[in-house]
Amino acid sequence: MDNKEVSLLKSRLNFITAILKVGHETFHKIGTELKAVHILNNSRHVLSYDRACIIQHTGKKPKIIGVSGVAKVNINSEFSILMSDLISALLPLKTKININAKQLKEKFDQTNININEYLIKFPNVNLLVIPLFPFETERHAFYWVMEYFEEYDDSQMKKTSLLSEFYREALWYSFYSEQSKIKKFLYGNKLFSPGKIVATLFLLFVVCSFIIPVNLSVSAEFEIVPETKQICYAPFAGIIKKVYHADGDNIKKGELVIAYDTEDYKYQLAKAEAVYNTENARLDYIRQFAFQDKNELGKIKIISYQKDAEKEKMNEFKWYLKNSELISDFPGTLVIDEKYELEGKFVNPGEKLFEVVPFEQHIAEVYLNQADSSVLKKITSINLFLYNQPVTSLPGEVLFVSSKPEITVNNQFCYVIKVKLTENVPFLYYGMRGIAKVNGERVSLAYYIVRNIVLWWRKY
Repeated sequence: MDNKEVSLLKSRLNFITAILKVGHETFHKIGTELKAVHILNNSRHVLSYDRACIIQHTGKKPKIIGVSGVAKVNINSEFSILMSDLISALLPLKTKININAKQLKEKFDQTNININEYLIKFPNVNLLVIPLFPFETERHAFYWVMEYFEEYDDSQMKKTSLLSEFYREALWYSFYSEQSKIKKFLYGNKLFSPGKIVATLFLLFVVCSFIIPVNLSVSAEFEIVPETKQICYAPFAGIIKKVYHADGDNIKKGELVIAYDTEDYKYQLAKAEAVYNTENARLDYIRQFAFQDKNELGKIKIISYQKDAEKEKMNEFKWYLKNSELISDFPGTLVIDEKYELEGKFVNPGEKLFEVVPFEQHIAEVYLNQADSSVLKKITSINLFLYNQPVTSLPGEVLFVSSKPEITVNNQFCYVIKVKLTENVPFLYYGMRGIAKVNGERVSLAYYIVRNIVLWWRKY
């Protein structure tokens, strides 16, 4: 045996060894996609193709699961879509075939597949398509597609025979293993397998979701506020002299709360009274001579105007003095700033000075987010849960619902629902907060779940 024959035998032995090595290593990869990546990247050393892919056809449409030189397949790429369409057009494919550019043009011009750009880019392309059928049927298959952009050796078809057997067994073994795990979980051999229990419970849940009605309920924050309260505003501009009660004091009806500094008004009143009396005396004196001297009649009219003006000043200063003391209109709890902040402070007309909150007659103001406004169609009941009593439910009756949403301190547009408490609650104070459960009309459980999922999805 000469050296040429020895070299040829060695090359054939190395080729068979490489095939056995690649085929053996394929079985150690876990998962169908990992096996496909291993096949495409390692077979290239033996078959010298330019590009290759593996397409899985175990469903309605072929799906590409691996491309040589790519770690993760983009099924929406131009190449992936083209290869999937080509395999769909070739079905049913029983044996491996070689298709050149001319055959591609002739065959696929009759279909809706646009292959022109592909052939412009690779005018001398040759496709080697090898179906890898399962053991018992030819209805489904994996397809190994190899691309040769320029030159194609007919021997490549022969080299794939042994490799395709390895790959066929490895891919379908992995595919059946994955399918058997799912089937075993769902069905199993036992009467009460985990899969059967899960499937039964899921089916019961789906059926019940369309049968069982639930209240369309939402949660919203609420605050305890008085049904009526006194809000006292500054009647005129001036300086606060005295504050007689502190914030949180319980006061009676008619008790003095705030007094203005009235020294200047008293002085101005006394001055106006003195001028008024003087003008009144002058008027009486001139009237005595008016009958004898008609020139005095003009003075009488002027002095009368001056007297009336001073009288108006007197009435004005009397009004200031009368309204300089601010009292409570009914018994309740005082809400006011600290004394050191108010005493000596100059206030403008209309500036808020204090509030008097009655001891009883509290209501709840519920701030319902406009995203949950569907519950307003028909409010069946409202249950209130205070933060300091989260277990106890406080039933309420709807008094009023605002016609449009208002912006709250949290910069959210909310509908305001005023709720009257139907039961007397001890230790209920103005300003307490909690969570209100607003129940609307009854709907199916399926609608309720889908509605909440859609609302959550719309937020993000």
